Amino acid sequence: MYTFTTIDKFVRVENEAFTLDNNPFFPMILNYSVSVRTINNSIVIGPSREYDHPSEFDAYTKVGVELRLETHFKLIKSMGFNSLRIVGLNDPTYSDDRIGSLQLETHDSLTLIQTTYENKRESYLKALGELIKIAKKEDLKVMLILPRPQKDFVKNTSRINYIKDILMTFSKEPTVFAYDFFNEPLYFDNAEYTEYDLVIRDKLDAYNLVKFWKELMTTYAPNQLFTIGFAEPLEVMEWDPTILPLDFVSFHTYHPLRVASEIYWFSKYVNKPWIISETSLPADNDSISYKSQEIFMKEILQKTKDCGGVGFGWWQYQEVDWRVFEHDFTALVNLEGKTYASNGEFIIGSVKPAGRVIPNFQFQPIGNCNCPDNYYNILGYEKYKITGKVINEKTGEGIEGAVIRSWNQDWSIGLNTFTDENGVFNLYSNQKCVHFNISAPGMSFVSTSKTPQEFHYLKNNDADFTAAIDTTLEYHSIHFQTFLKDKDPEKSTLEFDEKYFSKFRFYTEMEDVLLREVEINPH
Repeated sequence: MYTFTTIDKFVRVENEAFTLDNNPFFPMILNYSVSVRTINNSIVIGPSREYDHPSEFDAYTKVGVELRLETHFKLIKSMGFNSLRIVGLNDPTYSDDRIGSLQLETHDSLTLIQTTYENKRESYLKALGELIKIAKKEDLKVMLILPRPQKDFVKNTSRINYIKDILMTFSKEPTVFAYDFFNEPLYFDNAEYTEYDLVIRDKLDAYNLVKFWKELMTTYAPNQLFTIGFAEPLEVMEWDPTILPLDFVSFHTYHPLRVASEIYWFSKYVNKPWIISETSLPADNDSISYKSQEIFMKEILQKTKDCGGVGFGWWQYQEVDWRVFEHDFTALVNLEGKTYASNGEFIIGSVKPAGRVIPNFQFQPIGNCNCPDNYYNILGYEKYKITGKVINEKTGEGIEGAVIRSWNQDWSIGLNTFTDENGVFNLYSNQKCVHFNISAPGMSFVSTSKTPQEFHYLKNNDADFTAAIDTTLEYHSIHFQTFLKDKDPEKSTLEFDEKYFSKFRFYTEMEDVLLREVEINPH
């Protein structure tokens, strides 16, 4: 078994922020993808085969792989990051079959070997330990992502045994500062099922799961921290971050039209320390310039500080070739040219300007956490508006910060809004919405559907009916530049013109929605 030298310098949460050795610590996290490989019948965990040369490995010996890790980590440290979020250990290396399989990449990366974690346990833990040892040498903290929960008892038991091994092995290593027990529940919880009753999760069920995870941490890794990588405010429907007994909240937010609003919601309604563990703006220096990505990095970092965030993470280290623009160009290192690290080794690729922001960033709040102009109509929908109110069933008062998710009749377009300080919401759309999911921090969940005929729309006589409307609009297919006050995205990626977000041609009202408080038993 791999062993570490124990030193008492763990990252802790104190007074709603992180500390390290009794000093403030602000995790600057870069997501780093790994490949779990077999070399000479031993497991080696190294850089993703997408890095440096896409779809090719850059080293074929254990020593060579570890040198590539060292080289990458040195570059990451020089870019100003102090932490890594290791991606790739949760899936597919620990897959969903009944025996806890490991899917190992081979020499040519085209042939996959299926084995079991139990058969490779010692080799696997040693390989992970080597990666952590290299991170430690470069003074980088590590967050490990763990496999998601399973309904199937045998699968979940195997998963828990794996997690216990990880916690026990690294519990005395301060380099590992946190464990992410579930990456994006919104998208991956019960993903193996299609039936609604099997996919949906009750808030109390989620609470009890996280309570159990906390017990695991208390028993096996009491000096380390744990979190969940929430996808967006919609998580409040099932995995409500305000009631879950986490050490801190981490969330992922993408697209300039969304990030400021989602930061605002998490900062205002989540009662725990929070960080962004994933964000980015894809930039190929063509459709989106490197300068725009740099501006986005600066603005989101500043927004995080202004809104009280205690950490920040970027997706990801280097560009990949997945043939999807949103994924391929988010990274801070491209695939062009060569960059030399301090050990004399080079990387295939160059650091983009956004990758040079951190060393010169002041890490001080300079403004207020103001509500963004597009908070209630994030994508600038302009045809229909439904007004409603979310009410506390017990007190009769409006509920602030409730999240409304709605879809058109065939479920092809989904969109969100929030309630204001009085519990009132205005849901803007370009198609008539008839399906609704509604919840709020610490409150119950309501799902309801209506027929289009149940809404009696009135005409807004002040509206401009001449402009064309995109009825297929959703956030993957919209460009933020249209809404900027200054159309030059190299000046700002977040300063939008408020005139775009209060338009509507037809309006109606919806009956009040009643929510009750969720009762949890912390014991």
